[in-house]
Amino acid sequence: ATGDVEISQWFRNLLKELSVGLALGVTMGVLASLLGFVRGGVAIGLAVALSMCAIIAVANLIGFTLPFVLARVRVDPAVASNPMITSVADVTGLLLYLY
Repeated sequence: ATGDVEISQWFRNLLKELSVGLALGVTMGVLASLLGFVRGGVAIGLAVALSMCAIIAVANLIGFTLPFVLARVRVDPAVASNPMITSVADVTGLLLYLY
């Protein structure tokens, strides 16, 4: 929205955001899988860990790419991105978890 990230820096920042999202997802996935393991067994713990990791990584990627897409279609990214990121990330997370 502010023009701090140019298109030439897009791929490098995408990799950085993906690595941060995966690191956070793995950390939260491991912690959540402990509860899943205790309450439901190994299969539930693994399902919770994998879905948590995927949800966090996808939400991070959505939060990174949506402002670029909104700026491309001439919508102010600062105004529209927060509700859209939350909604799209929630729907995507639910689909990933249930799949």
